[in-house]
Amino acid sequence: MKPFHLIKCIFKNFSLALLLMAPFSFIHAATVVETHGALSVKGNQIVNHHGKPAAFAGLSLFGSNTGWKADRFYNADVVRYLQREWNATIVRAAMGTEKNGGYEQYPEENIAKVERGVDAAIAEGM
Repeated sequence: MKPFHLIKCIFKNFSLALLLMAPFSFIHAATVVETHGALSVKGNQIVNHHGKPAAFAGLSLFGSNTGWKADRFYNADVVRYLQREWNATIVRAAMGTEKNGGYEQYPEENIAKVERGVDAAIAEGM
């Protein structure tokens, strides 16, 4: 086989492989919300929109208490990181309630932090 013919054959096969793989490069991985839909409780289980048991794994963003230095966790970057790097399917945005920096003392700040965490999770399909 002549070198030019060999290169042409390799290029043709490589091009064909790329063409066949192209549709798969755009496949969208379903989010946990798309997979499970509306959740409900059946007996002692959380079930998806088909009535099948659903399981989730995730982390807590820590307490929202002002002055506890957890503010840095209540943002879209952290939620996105937890989903993509830790495969979290759920995140807990815990609101501190006591006077020690919690809702009783700083209601607006604590609500804003929790809303940021929840909005970020919704945006990621969690």
